[in-house]
Amino acid sequence: MKTTTEQDKAFLFSLKFFQLVPENIRERLATRVRPMSIPRGDRIMRQGEQGDSVYFIEQGKAAVFVEKEGGKRFHVADRGPGEMVGEMALVTDEPRQADVIAATELRLWKLEREDFVALVRKHHDLQAFLTELVVSRLESAAYTADRTIGKYRLEHKLGHGAWAIVYQGRHLTLDKKVAVKMLKHQMAMVEEFHDRFIKEAAVIADMQHPNIIHVFDVEERFNTLFIIMEYLEGVPLDVVLKEEGPLSADQVVDIFRQVCAGLAYAHKRGIVHQDIKPDNLYLLPGGRVKILDFGLACPFGSENFEMEGTMEYMSPEQIESYPVDARTDIYCLGVTAFELLTGRQPFTGEDTAGLMEMHLTRDLPDPAGFIEGVPGELSACIRRCGRRNQEQRYPSAEEAGRALDVLVPHGDNAQAHVNRNMSTLYLFYDDDRKNQVTSLLEEFSERLKSAGVRFRLAEFDNFLH
Repeated sequence: MKTTTEQDKAFLFSLKFFQLVPENIRERLATRVRPMSIPRGDRIMRQGEQGDSVYFIEQGKAAVFVEKEGGKRFHVADRGPGEMVGEMALVTDEPRQADVIAATELRLWKLEREDFVALVRKHHDLQAFLTELVVSRLESAAYTADRTIGKYRLEHKLGHGAWAIVYQGRHLTLDKKVAVKMLKHQMAMVEEFHDRFIKEAAVIADMQHPNIIHVFDVEERFNTLFIIMEYLEGVPLDVVLKEEGPLSADQVVDIFRQVCAGLAYAHKRGIVHQDIKPDNLYLLPGGRVKILDFGLACPFGSENFEMEGTMEYMSPEQIESYPVDARTDIYCLGVTAFELLTGRQPFTGEDTAGLMEMHLTRDLPDPAGFIEGVPGELSACIRRCGRRNQEQRYPSAEEAGRALDVLVPHGDNAQAHVNRNMSTLYLFYDDDRKNQVTSLLEEFSERLKSAGVRFRLAEFDNFLH
């Protein structure tokens, strides 16, 4: 193997990929890459082939083409000095998604798959770097093959968090908008986070409630995971606070009761959300509220040894790693309601230790001490939700929601402003299947009832001859 000169090292060490490798490994890595010269017009890689290496361009230009059905080719990108080519197939563990041709004479450095994968799996910064490469590819030109995730096409990025990136997508067959949540590669490569992401999808997919976001599907691709969820028009409540300021008492009452309805449904299934806060409550244009992000959800009685959650909203039992239950979410909701009403968080501090101390030693303050005109029932409800002692809080989300019934006009309920929909289902079956169909419909009816859906059955005998 050719010895790498100091001039070669200067170029290699200028590349972001090499800069993300720890210094004690960089020198050794420089001996693992091999220089190559490629004549103009030669193919460097072919679409559909398995990737066996990644290339770093030192001199010249490479052209990237995608071939679509029917044999039509599209020029989608050019790559020049300092850029990588071929990394996507290694990151995603899928066939090459494009042809790469030398547009001019090229000088390249080739790194074999085995060395590339070993480095990426070991170093967190490289995983983050490669996540951004995947994101860039997913958001690139419309002719790139990588924009499709199973039955769904990605359209554009909606936002991102510590664990995941969320895109707007579309179901290719039904032409229906969806939201697609992609787990970042540095998380996907850690078994704990990978498993938790799958768990979040499973938890939500099993829940059908108008105040909880609905999950349709999970896809595993690009060496990471995607959760396919319903697409929501509207904004999270933290954005409402930033843009419009504190909400009215009537708005807070309506939101509080809707969230209680969704939490009561989850609690009956033994699930504690653990991270209720304005960011995780989504306000739709018609006024309906959806609970998002069940990434920290856990069964009743779990002990939060990792102290997971958001400190500004975290209950004392979460902080002290005591068992959590419905009252944990009620505390978080009390803190959230206080903020929605007053425009400020009840406990603030410059450091985590100070916030922890406040949650552990103080009850939630009276919002009426910060703004005028707070109905007494709402003030009392928020304060009871935010008691340090679990025993002094509401025992259930249903009871917390009912505490504000007195502030709702007679006949209204938490879903009064929501449009009603009706769907029709036709079943065709022979007489000898009638008992079996009846049994299935009874089971179906019970599941619909638990989701708040009314079910009516009409039978037509001898419908077809």
